[in-house]
Amino acid sequence: TFVSVDKVELKKDNSPALLFRDDGAGMNPEGLRKCMSLGYSTKKSNTTIGQYGNGFKTSTMRLGADAIVFSRATRGSKATQSIGLLS
Repeated sequence: TFVSVDKVELKKDNSPALLFRDDGAGMNPEGLRKCMSLGYSTKKSNTTIGQYGNGFKTSTMRLGADAIVFSRATRGSKATQSIGLLS
């Protein structure tokens, strides 16, 4: 229900970066691995927008050289924190 997009400056070299934050359910390690895998999709219908196919990877790489994803998820009684990097 909440999404925030901010432009920030990286302290390392003062280069600009986009920061996206949301209050979604997050991804567990397996979900994040699938998200970062080129061409992976669980789409069952051709009337919906894809999930984890090529859109995330191609759109983030057009915006910048790197994408770092931090995610927290709770599935049942198991809580996880994951980090993914595309460079």
